[in-house]
Amino acid sequence: MMAEEHKKPKDEKPAKPKASTESELNKSQSNKSEIEIPKSEMDVQHHPDIEKKGLKEYILEGLMIFLAVTMGFFAEGLREHISDRAKETEYVVSLKQDLQHDTANLAQQIHFINLKIVRMDSLILLLNKSSLSANDINDAYFYARVATRKPNFEVTDRTIVQLKSSGTFRLIKNEDLISSILEYQKQDDNYSENSANDVTERGFLYPFISKIFDANVFQTMVDSTNIIHRTMGIHYIKKADKEFINQFIYYIHQLKSSFIVEKEILVGMKKRAGDMIEIINKDYNE
Repeated sequence: MMAEEHKKPKDEKPAKPKASTESELNKSQSNKSEIEIPKSEMDVQHHPDIEKKGLKEYILEGLMIFLAVTMGFFAEGLREHISDRAKETEYVVSLKQDLQHDTANLAQQIHFINLKIVRMDSLILLLNKSSLSANDINDAYFYARVATRKPNFEVTDRTIVQLKSSGTFRLIKNEDLISSILEYQKQDDNYSENSANDVTERGFLYPFISKIFDANVFQTMVDSTNIIHRTMGIHYIKKADKEFINQFIYYIHQLKSSFIVEKEILVGMKKRAGDMIEIINKDYNE
């Protein structure tokens, strides 16, 4: 019995850790990790609830944006309208000044052409006379000398040229005024064309005048300022055959006819200018 008790025990393997011990270790480590996470990081991960807008709110916001854009558009349009109206008035006032200047010059030119027509008629009558007195001869010298003279007339077109060159003709809103301006320019072009023709017709008179009248007498009739005065004293007219005188009268008649056409154009332009001034006075305030 004693021998059995003192018998060496068999080698035994170490016991494995219990599962409960591993579980507790993992739990301990997990708790440690949770404790080490900063609170601020926990807050970042929190997503607050966002309040959703209703359909009416979206419609209201869209309407407000539309109204703001629309009001801005109308405000800009109003500023442009006020600016354009101010420029239109400025141009129209300048145009009125041009027309007033033209009206005075047109009246003077019409008077001058009327006077030339009368003097050419008088020269034709004197050339048809069988005998001339000393006064008749002096008158004939004067009428023949002034027959080739005529001052130029040009419209004051500074405003119209500026309107066209700057592209601001569109600023003029009055349709009657626009139509009158265009018609006024056509009349001026017509006058300029006829005036260029009468330069040639006046040139046709020179050969006849030089053969009928004494050029030395003409020399005494023009002063230092180039103004022609009626001659005084006793002078004579060179003899010319009837056919030559008749041809001279024909060229005088043609020139007179051109002056009549020009006068009618100028009368129409003067009326047109007056009508435009009335339109401006009625529809525009300076």
